[in-house]
Amino acid sequence: MKKSTWSKEGILKFGDFDRDYTFKGFAPEQFRKYSNQYAYMVGSHVSEDGNTAVIKISSNHVIPTKYGYAVIVDAKRVVFIKHWQV
Repeated sequence: MKKSTWSKEGILKFGDFDRDYTFKGFAPEQFRKYSNQYAYMVGSHVSEDGNTAVIKISSNHVIPTKYGYAVIVDAKRVVFIKHWQV
């Protein structure tokens, strides 16, 4: 399967690239469909309130900025963090 899709039950079915690279280490059951455009994750790597998640990134995905760092999460997401958050 080339692209990830949602089942009628709201469970994500991984495509080949997502399974092997984008979401490697995660189970499809950890993703819940929130709406047509958004999904949220559950599991041991996500805090109880859903505001914090543990992710593994490469050092070349962390770029120093004037006020902290830019963290490239994936091709569509960049998170900006302050110096004191590291």
